[in-house]
Amino acid sequence: MTGWQHTKSKAYIESVEQRLLNVRLTWVEQFLDIIADKSEGLPVSINDFGCQSFQFYKGLKLRSLNFDYHGYDIEKKYIEIGLRVFPCMAGKYSLMDISVAPPHRVSDISVISATLEHILDYRAALKNILTHTNRLVVLRTFFGDRTHCSVAREKGASHDYLIWEFSFSEIMGIFDELGFTTSIFRDQYTDSMPKYLSHEYVTKDIVRSQYVLVGERAT
Repeated sequence: MTGWQHTKSKAYIESVEQRLLNVRLTWVEQFLDIIADKSEGLPVSINDFGCQSFQFYKGLKLRSLNFDYHGYDIEKKYIEIGLRVFPCMAGKYSLMDISVAPPHRVSDISVISATLEHILDYRAALKNILTHTNRLVVLRTFFGDRTHCSVAREKGASHDYLIWEFSFSEIMGIFDELGFTTSIFRDQYTDSMPKYLSHEYVTKDIVRSQYVLVGERAT
C-alpha cells in the first residue's frame, strides 16, 4: 500500500501536529453541526475516512460526544502523530486504501473531508463508503460543472498527486444509485468561493471550489 507522506512537504507534515494541538477546524465544526441536526440524539457510530491525525475525533471530544469512532487513512505518519496526542485511539483506526477494499465495519454515519479528490479510483472509494453507511454521509470536496483532474506537486514535496474536481451531477448520481438523497451546502471555511491553489504548488493554473454534500439514506 502506497502512503501519502511522499506527496507532502516537510513543512506540511510539521504543521499537522501543530494544527492538531492548536486549531479547531471549521469543517469539523460544520460537520458536527450537521450531524447534531440529523442524529436525533440516537447512539451513533462514525467512520472517518482520511482521518489523518484524528482532527474529527478531537471535535467529538471537545463537544463531549461519546460516539463510536473509527478512523481510516492511508498514511502511517499521520496516525503516529495522532496517537501521540490521543493514545486512546490505539485500536480505533485502520491503515488502508478505501478504493481497494471496503471498510472493516458498517457505521451509522461516515465523514470524509479533503480526501476524495486525491483518490485515483474515487468511484470505487465512494461506493465502498456508501455501501457501508446506514444513515448519513457528510462529504467535503471540490465541485464544479465537470469532472476533471490536475496532477500537482506541492512545493518542497518529492512526488506528484491528484487534485480532482467533480461534477455535482456525477457524485450526486452515485449517491442516488446507492439509495441516498442529497443536499449541497456551502463550505463554511472557504464560503465555496473559487480558490487559486497554484501558489501552493509547482503546478500552475489550479482553481477549485469546495462544497459540503450531505447524503441521507432513503427510508
